[in-house]
Amino acid sequence: MTTDTVAPVFVSAHAALTFAFNYSLQQYDAPPMAKLMRGAIGSGKGLVGLDGAGQSGFVRAEVKRLPIEQQMAIAARFAPAMQECECGKVCCSGKTPGKEWAEAVEWLTSYAMRAALAGCVSHHRLRQALVMRAFGRKTVSLDALAEIASVHRNTVSDQNQRVQKCMREIEAKAVRAIDERLRNCGMVGEDG
Repeated sequence: MTTDTVAPVFVSAHAALTFAFNYSLQQYDAPPMAKLMRGAIGSGKGLVGLDGAGQSGFVRAEVKRLPIEQQMAIAARFAPAMQECECGKVCCSGKTPGKEWAEAVEWLTSYAMRAALAGCVSHHRLRQALVMRAFGRKTVSLDALAEIASVHRNTVSDQNQRVQKCMREIEAKAVRAIDERLRNCGMVGEDG
């Protein structure tokens, strides 16, 4: 009697999260000829069409089991920051902030006030920019942020350090937790 084992779909939690948060609902299943050629082209892991949507959903379901601040940190890191905009207005650049990413940043902006900047007076736009910086979206310099918020650059620097530390801690906990969850359910390999 033999037992069949299914190989993990992803080599790492990072790969799984990148896939899940960037999987497009507008992807189409491969045409029949492409399906026939898959065996000759490579092993493939079935991450197209409904199979891809299912895998994305499985990963996202595991993320939803994390505490809310960890969910938001993962979304801020992995959800697309920009998406196509087809509103057709003259003033439109063709891009708009990604809905999921923007919601995560807004939630974390409020969270930062309580967790990182308690007891401080903090300008909302400054806090939001600092959260965005923590997740790799540096839109303007700290000097420019000081000017926007009408505060001294040292105040911005201090708040930046506090927000960065807070966001790093949340994200590190989130990454450890989701890695464990995805390994336990077999989606990520032990060596990944």
